[in-house]
Amino acid sequence: MNRLRLSLAVAISAASLGYLAVDFSSNNGMIANVFAATPLSNAELQTQLQAQGYTDIQDIQHDGKRVSVTATKDGQAAQLAVNPTTGQVRRGADADDDDDD
Repeated sequence: MNRLRLSLAVAISAASLGYLAVDFSSNNGMIANVFAATPLSNAELQTQLQAQGYTDIQDIQHDGKRVSVTATKDGQAAQLAVNPTTGQVRRGADADDDDDD
């Protein structure tokens, strides 16, 4: 039982970060089916960004686990880093917090 709780906690945490999709619909919700999340299309990304208040969305570029987008919010244009599976803005793209360079 503890192993199941730990597995569910890991799956839910990963899903909240946009890395996995969790389906509790089968087996009366007792066992979660975990699937790798697929990246959103450009149209889906645009819809998600518009829902967050962004306009003039352009230059959507996919680079593996990253998506960069140019968009405007509250009259301010910005380069954004966007989660490719949820469409949530992670941070401004110029605030590079990766250790890859």
